[in-house]
This record gives sequence, C-alpha cells and structure tokens, in this order.
Amino acid sequence: MTTSAIKNGLRVIKILANQSQGVTYRQLMTELDLSSITIKNLLRSMESRGFLRFDDQTESYRLSLKLAKLGMAYVEHSGVSAVYQPLLEQLAQETGELVRITLKNGNRLIWVGMAKGSHKGLRVAPDTGSDVCLHATAAGKAWLSCMEHGKAIKLILDQGLVHSDRFGPKAIQAVNELLVELKKTERQGYAISIEEYLQGMSAIAVPIFSQNPSVGDAVGSISIAGPTVRMSKKRLKEMLPLLKKIGTELAMLSPIFAANVFPA
Repeated sequence: MTTSAIKNGLRVIKILANQSQGVTYRQLMTELDLSSITIKNLLRSMESRGFLRFDDQTESYRLSLKLAKLGMAYVEHSGVSAVYQPLLEQLAQETGELVRITLKNGNRLIWVGMAKGSHKGLRVAPDTGSDVCLHATAAGKAWLSCMEHGKAIKLILDQGLVHSDRFGPKAIQAVNELLVELKKTERQGYAISIEEYLQGMSAIAVPIFSQNPSVGDAVGSISIAGPTVRMSKKRLKEMLPLLKKIGTELAMLSPIFAANVFPA
C-alpha cells in the first residue's frame, strides 16, 4: 500500500469514526474529493482487510471492531499510562510547568501520572498512587465540582478536613467556605489553588469528563502547577485554554480509563 493510500485510508477512518450510522459512497466522494476509482479501490482494500464493513440495507460503510480491538490490545500490553502520557508531555512542553493527572478509584481520587516542564523552581515529592487531598488541591476541587454538592462535602469530611501545618496558609478550613468554592468551580469549569495545598505553590485544574453516564460525571482531573512567584492567578488563567484542550482529549479516552484503571 502506497503512502498516499495510507493517508487516504486514515482519512476514511476519521470520517467513519464520527458517524455511527455509517457513510454512503456518495458522501465519501464528497468528503474525500478523490476520483471514483481511487475511492472504490481504497474501500475494497480496507474492507478485505477487515477494517470496514458494508451494510447492504443502508448502503453505507461503517468501521468494524478491528480498530477497537487493536487499540485495546495496545492498552493491555503497554498499560493505560501509554495512552495519557503523551498528552501530559505535550502540555508540559507547551506550558513549561508541572502537569499531573488524577483518576477516580471508587470514591477516592488518585494521582496516577505526571510530566515535568522546562521551568524549574517547584519541588513536589513523588506521590503517584497516593490519594489526592480533595479540599486543598485544584485537582481535587475540579473533580468534586462535577458531583452533587452533598456527596462532595461528605467525601471531604470522610477524608478529613484536617487543620494542619502540612497544608498551605490559604487552605479552606470550613464546610460553608468549601461549598461556596465548589459552586464557583462548577460555574466557571475550572479550579484554582493558590498556596492552599503547599505554601508557595499554585495550580489550576479541569475535570476529565466521562463519556459514559454510568461511570459518573468525571473520571478524574488534569492540572498544571508551579511556584506562586511565577504562577499568578493571571498566569494560571492564561494557560486555561491549553489545559481545557488536553482535558477534552483525555475525556475522549475516558472509556479506557474506566475499563482499565479504576472502576466506578
């Protein structure tokens, strides 16, 4: 198969991936803008290799399950981190800051991955695999904002609303203040933490929404963190579009997270 044929085959896959009801030959001709003979040969080749199937009743082409099986085989052999790590690395490179991802484990939120940017100045102890402090981190507040407020407060109280020197000077210490903060986070779609979890540390986070309603509203969160001296509220908000973009891409992977990492 030639390079051009491979490129055109990938174009077909992208078109069909967004059309669960299938796409007719005429629609493909319009979308691809290729000659009739080229499209026919391409479809015949992809169908013979098991990547497409033709529905006689609707006279349309659909993707087979072969691609899905290949994707799941990749996840099983390389681990789910291989799916999200490139996105973390991309965001860390674009912002220069520390990027971390959390995923839910039942009613807990777990730090599962990170990528370091080029900027220096923030030292965070390795905490992969540990529970996220729900009330004092941007990651925790972003996740909590996607659930019913009563449940969110209960999870915080179950974890322990600890008044301790181990948190930053601006950590929220009262339930009514937490409720106001969660409502604000839900309304704006992101959470900010400035010297709440650690003194001298700022972070911004967005939820990773689930595409499966049975899993819940969010499967985790993704955050950007850095020294407060460099990461003002203005700077945090400047990075928000990049953060939301990666959050949206991670949301598309939410079925993999739910099936392979932490069940609801």
